[in-house]
Amino acid sequence: MARLTRQTGLRGRAWRRFVLTTDPTHRHPVAPNTLERNCHPSQHHRARVGDITYVWTDEGWLYLAVLLNLFSRRVVGEREAGSVVNLSTEPEQAHTAD
Repeated sequence: MARLTRQTGLRGRAWRRFVLTTDPTHRHPVAPNTLERNCHPSQHHRARVGDITYVWTDEGWLYLAVLLNLFSRRVVGEREAGSVVNLSTEPEQAHTAD
């Protein structure tokens, strides 16, 4: 492999170092763990989980929040915005599938 990369002039790309984006020593209250690792609820609409991620686009960062129903494993809500602050909306403004 080393010989082939030298012959073709290919080089590996160095990735930037991982940057810690959360503060584990914050003083803000932590929500209780009501799910307690029970990721298989027995009834519909008993447990939902969500996550926020971001994607680089030609227009800048796009933030995406997704809400999943743990019983059906389906997306029940999603929201895109140009900033994380704009992801916070009134419940009736969020896009939901329920």
